[in-house]
Amino acid sequence: MVGTISPGPVVSIPRNFFPPRVDIDHVDKLDSRSTFWARSHRRTETPAEAALWALLRNRQLLGLKFRRQHSIGRYFADFYCPAARLAIEADGSSHDGRALRDRRRDAWLRRQGVTLLRFTNAMILHQPELVLQHIRDAIARSPPPLPTGPQGP
Repeated sequence: MVGTISPGPVVSIPRNFFPPRVDIDHVDKLDSRSTFWARSHRRTETPAEAALWALLRNRQLLGLKFRRQHSIGRYFADFYCPAARLAIEADGSSHDGRALRDRRRDAWLRRQGVTLLRFTNAMILHQPELVLQHIRDAIARSPPPLPTGPQGP
């Protein structure tokens, strides 16, 4: 008879054929290396990063949204404001010995139209108002955001 499926032989599947159960949250993190990296760095922030985030989060600075450990291309910015195309780096011991790598990264970000500010951890912790003033000044100099949606005549 055409269109019928005959059952095949019964196959015994070994008990260890399927992989052990995996925590779904762990699988989600592994789906994207960049997401995993960003999440892990948000959880292990330095005291300077925590202090700066406390000043930037929840649109506290000029009503602008900032993101932590935001990916831009293949790089990450400690903090990023999409509206101002502004990346902020807190330079601490993780940047030691990486001057050439940081210069390449900075040059690539600038070619993408991103303004980059770097502050030492000491400056963030001991002169937060000066850091905020530098950020305000950079935002004031930033080009207006690109229009979104259809534009009228």
